[in-house]
Amino acid sequence: MRHFLIAAIALTTGTVASGQTAPAPVPTELDVKELSIIFDRVDADRNGRMTKTELSAYGASRNLGVLVKPQGWRDMDANGNGTLTKSEFIQGMVSARAAMRARQAK
Repeated sequence: MRHFLIAAIALTTGTVASGQTAPAPVPTELDVKELSIIFDRVDADRNGRMTKTELSAYGASRNLGVLVKPQGWRDMDANGNGTLTKSEFIQGMVSARAAMRARQAK
């Protein structure tokens, strides 16, 4: 699960390239299970939407020093409402992991 949290931090801090032209990867059952657990931990008010504040607070509580940058968040926020649903978070994390692997393979 830690690799997904690292991907979440990388994406929201803008360290993963945006504007992927490849089709979005499909989350596996394990992806959905692991990322759902993370989402539920971060969604402090349990309203089904993750905010930048919640992600930053979660990172800070684990000494991860998360700084949410606008472009990384926008890349994940498919409907542009400023918060992330569980499905947006899961797809964003799976895409971030794929992008990081592609960059490492170069």
